[in-house]
Amino acid sequence: YNVSMNVPTRVGDQIAARQQAYPLNWSAEELTVSWLAPARPMLTIAFATPLNTLILTVLVDGHPVPVTPAYNSRALAEPGCFLGFFADLSAVVTYGSLQSVALSVEQQLPAGGFLGLFLDNIAPELTPAAEL
Repeated sequence: YNVSMNVPTRVGDQIAARQQAYPLNWSAEELTVSWLAPARPMLTIAFATPLNTLILTVLVDGHPVPVTPAYNSRALAEPGCFLGFFADLSAVVTYGSLQSVALSVEQQLPAGGFLGLFLDNIAPELTPAAEL
């Protein structure tokens, strides 16, 4: 799956403002939890029926980005608590620039199994105009 993305600079401003307002130093273990450290541009990799056995690779502009499994509990990393996967784009996103994103899934998925890539930790904002 290959796509181009352009994350607006206003999103980078929003992320920076959130970090300034909520300046916690998260531990490496805490950063494996998708809902902690909300000042991260998160790429959610959505599947109709997520399986924690999937092997995924994400590249942004050809650079590998770690993919982390997401669970609904910090203490229970087991199949019944599995939500899906996320990738922290903090180190690779260039706000206001067109970037390529590539997702590889090693296993065969059923038709309709992959739902898409979604940017999270972004608050909606009203804009005066949209470019199509």
